[in-house]
Amino acid sequence: MDSSVANAPPDLNNALPGLPIYAIILLCVSTVIVSLRIYARAWLNSVAGWDDFFIVVAMIVIWGLVTTVLVGIYLGGYGRHTYYLTPAQLVLGAKTNLAFAILLSAAIFSARSSICLLLLRILSKFRLWRWVLYGVLIVNVAVFLFGSLLWGLSCVPVRKLWYPETPGHCMSLHRLDVATKAFAVFNVVEDFLCAGIPFVVIRGLQMKMRTKIGLYVVLCCGVVTAACSIGRMTAVNFESGDTSYNAVPLTYWSLAEAFGAVIFASLPALHQLWKHVRNQKTMRRTQPGARTLFPWASARFLTASSARLTRKMSSLWEGRTSKPGGSFGELDERVDPGQVGIRKTTHTYAEVIDQPPSRVHWPEIRSEHQHV
Repeated sequence: MDSSVANAPPDLNNALPGLPIYAIILLCVSTVIVSLRIYARAWLNSVAGWDDFFIVVAMIVIWGLVTTVLVGIYLGGYGRHTYYLTPAQLVLGAKTNLAFAILLSAAIFSARSSICLLLLRILSKFRLWRWVLYGVLIVNVAVFLFGSLLWGLSCVPVRKLWYPETPGHCMSLHRLDVATKAFAVFNVVEDFLCAGIPFVVIRGLQMKMRTKIGLYVVLCCGVVTAACSIGRMTAVNFESGDTSYNAVPLTYWSLAEAFGAVIFASLPALHQLWKHVRNQKTMRRTQPGARTLFPWASARFLTASSARLTRKMSSLWEGRTSKPGGSFGELDERVDPGQVGIRKTTHTYAEVIDQPPSRVHWPEIRSEHQHV
């Protein structure tokens, strides 16, 4: 038996089944959270801004990121030892690794830009912290550009990444390790700044301790994102050679950092949505006819709308037949006001309802006089 075959590692997939399940669950959770954020900001409050634009871009990029991971696992053999991969799988794996690195940089850049723009909007009166946030934005842009160039130009030409026999040159794995860890350090510093600045500002505000604790809990997610950046930095190990198998922990940490940044950027908007839902519940208890969060989904709303439309059509027909010409003019004076409730309006016609006046409800028509 060949000694190389005897010493070969077992053919196991280090990414299955955990990594696909992990990625899909986080994708579903973050998509729901971002959708609720956009609903709260753009629909309920009509205050959507550039921070919402960047978070939508980040979410779109993350969909591409997860797609790249799934293609690499199920078609490129990602998670298996390089020894067992076919040449076609090695080519596809190199392409998906490059796409994953660039998309990861774009997702983190977009999510962190959304966080900084949101903080700039909230802390508009704090000049010092505004300048700090401007500095974080500049560093964020620089990290994204240099990180993308690092991976895009790690081999010249790029084709040499998946066809090593192509003439050209590539960056050594040791330098790639050092550069990746250096960018991770910048990410950690930015995450701690984005999470720490609101802590300092909120501490000096006069508000209920319960509200402060709630905001602190929300901001702790920024610290979690920074912890994921540290985990990604420690998991970088390109010098091992067997990248397809050994880089799976790095993928876990990378996805956690990207999804954590998106969720952290959306939590303040979810807090606003929660306050709106709580106020709606209070209004429904005190005002039974108050508008709900989703009025079109309420059976009570549909029933009331149908009954209102029926009364409207009936009243229009009564008004038409009360005058000999059948036109929408003033009501015939022979109508007995004791039998019907009559409202003369500012329109060119009046409307009649065959029920006692005390039961008549016209929220959309302003009346000038009512016979009782």
